Amino acid sequence: MPFLLALHRSAAAVTPADRRLIAFAVGVLLLSLAPALPTSPLWPLLLPVILLLWRQGPPVLLAAVLGLALACLHGQAVLAQRLPTACDGQHAALTGLIDDLPQRRLLPDGSWQQRVRLRVEAIGNEVCRGPRRVSLAYYGDELLAPGERWRFLARLRLPWGEANPGSGIRQDYFARAGLHASASAGRGDGERLAAAGRRAPFHQARAALLRGLDEAVGDSRAAGILAALLVGDRSGLDDAAWRLLRAFGVVHLVVISGLHVSLVAGFGFVLGGLLARCAAVAGWGGAWSSLRPCSALLAASAYAGLAGFSLPTQRALIMLLCVCLALSLGRPARSGRNLLLAAVLVLAANPLAAVGSSFWLSFLAVAWLLWFARRYRGLSRWRMALLVHGFMALAMAPLTAWWFGGTSLASAPANFLLVPLVGAVLVPLSLFAALCWPLLPGVAEGCWQLAAALIVPLLASGEALRAHWGELLYLQTTSGAVESLLAVAGTLLLFGARRRSLRLAGIVGVLPLLLPDSAVPASTPELTVLDVGQGTAVVYRSGERTLVYDTGGGDPAGANAARRVLLPFLRKTGVRRIDTLVVSHPDRDHSAGTAAVLEALPVGELLLGQPLPGISRGRRCRAGASWQWPDGTVFRMLSAAPGERLGRNDASCVLRIDVRGRRFLLTGDISRRRERHLVRYWREALRADWLLVAHHGSATSSGAPFLRAVKPRWAALTFGRANAFGHPAAGVLARFCRRDTRLHGTAAGGALRYRVADDGTLSIARYRDRHRRYWRQAPSLTPLGCHAYNPSKSGPEE
Repeated sequence: MPFLLALHRSAAAVTPADRRLIAFAVGVLLLSLAPALPTSPLWPLLLPVILLLWRQGPPVLLAAVLGLALACLHGQAVLAQRLPTACDGQHAALTGLIDDLPQRRLLPDGSWQQRVRLRVEAIGNEVCRGPRRVSLAYYGDELLAPGERWRFLARLRLPWGEANPGSGIRQDYFARAGLHASASAGRGDGERLAAAGRRAPFHQARAALLRGLDEAVGDSRAAGILAALLVGDRSGLDDAAWRLLRAFGVVHLVVISGLHVSLVAGFGFVLGGLLARCAAVAGWGGAWSSLRPCSALLAASAYAGLAGFSLPTQRALIMLLCVCLALSLGRPARSGRNLLLAAVLVLAANPLAAVGSSFWLSFLAVAWLLWFARRYRGLSRWRMALLVHGFMALAMAPLTAWWFGGTSLASAPANFLLVPLVGAVLVPLSLFAALCWPLLPGVAEGCWQLAAALIVPLLASGEALRAHWGELLYLQTTSGAVESLLAVAGTLLLFGARRRSLRLAGIVGVLPLLLPDSAVPASTPELTVLDVGQGTAVVYRSGERTLVYDTGGGDPAGANAARRVLLPFLRKTGVRRIDTLVVSHPDRDHSAGTAAVLEALPVGELLLGQPLPGISRGRRCRAGASWQWPDGTVFRMLSAAPGERLGRNDASCVLRIDVRGRRFLLTGDISRRRERHLVRYWREALRADWLLVAHHGSATSSGAPFLRAVKPRWAALTFGRANAFGHPAAGVLARFCRRDTRLHGTAAGGALRYRVADDGTLSIARYRDRHRRYWRQAPSLTPLGCHAYNPSKSGPEE
């Protein structure tokens, strides 16, 4: 009862000003859920409504309308500055200033990619004008540097991205970061116009410090960690490093955010206090009393500048600004009202800041800390330090499970050890080295080497623990809204209630989240074509059984579509085991994620079109092989036959799935020559209701004889928007349309889900249709409605 009374008193303490701030935030957030912005005829009515509410309306309603209006204006600006659709995939001369630290990445073929943000000064094509900030990938040999002016012959693209359950939609990042287009330029397509001046001082300082750090620690395994802590450059952390950090729940320690900024602000606060005392002794009172919050804000701003003023550091600076303002006015610093004001200021500065997980994780983490500090005010520092990490691990677990499909069971002890080390040793040591480097480079190198010497054994220990106890360190869990809310309520009861019975109830609320998930059976047979860009990954599920056909593209040893899309989808849908994994052929856009899948989940049988480098298990697909699942689903392999000497594409495993009177046919990358062979051999057995179009719709596949034999009613195409290969070919689409085939594409629709009902009815759902937002909308570059290829057809464009 006292716990409930305390919650009631906290709610009753909300002032009218707080209600207006909340209403403003709600207005902003509501528009971020809108599938489209209000039409232009409604705009003239907005000003009279605001004036009427200003004079006579409720202040809370006025605040909500102002929030909506601000978000709407921001949305209009986002759409106005976005690359015009007519330029999507087109080449144009792009001139601009490099306004960021280049992110270098080694590609699987041994070449380097440099990704920068370009502040656009001119675009050669008049039709393409509009974007002001572009994310550009450069594949040339010249090294890019902040502050330089360049002209690129670049291929421009809309800020687009994959859209799948479990991994979200990449466009959200572009909208949140204010990037209006993406571009790519190859070797020889870049020309340096001017050397680095003083137009990007923070980024130039970051680049200089990175050079010094590289001279000091070279190829040390700690170099990537130190670069992330010093200047926010995370390009030195490979995929294995991120998996290690995630397993121990310490990813936030290498992403400069509120924790790091507040630590630096604390040093600034102490320094400001010393200066203020000296001023007071000298008799210089008055304005010097506000020196502590001002020096804290100045120190934090300098560190945020070294981090490139990233979105997390911007949030942290705004939070710190609210705290410093409260201190200057003699008000409590650790107040929920300061946190609310900071959230409103963040949303006012960028109404799309709340799109994605980082905004919510950041503010909720601070809210939990404020609640904990108030609840355990009288504890000693050591007991507080021990208890707070356990509390935060439990409080954040439902949030990380909701957004990322898992939570670290080792985060409490890992953070107890590493937060003091990072905050009190590594960050101060790195920043002290940065201050020394211009005048005392030897001292700076010694500090960086000492920091690296502390990090290397920690990395080795973490890898050894993960190798032996990996499954116990990180819990893969599928948390729904109900489970997450119960876990949050349970955590508050466990740490907030005084009565033992309520604490036991809290344990009951938290326990389901921390128990290993059992497999979640599919209620009806379903086939999902995932959106992996220019690649293929298909998942078929029925009951507790799962088959995966191809694993998408990317780097087999690093970032790839399996880790980015396929595995998060499997976790989201409750898959804990793959019964059959089919890798149609060795091309990287179909096979790059095979090793990642085999590492992450138990796989019953692995079938291969041809042997894969680095994969020691598995057997070749064999035409005629057939097997059946308990629910009645029948699988039959139609190609390739043993002993055939075929090229990579024509050696693709061709798989037919029969379920509830429907047939699905998956064809890999076979060519028309191979199609003709299959038609001659299988004849009527090729008939299928649904077809995965071969080779992403290439002109070399999907010949007329093959389509006459298959007679598909539905067909799915996997291809990237504005891809460089011209997929799908217009002639291929026209052939499908002449057969009245209904086409769906992952580029426009995102993940495509096909479900087979008991009576054989096939229902279709496109992920983008169910998650429409105004910044995610764009006309399709490849119209899949057949009226575009045959005017006599009048079906809707898809």
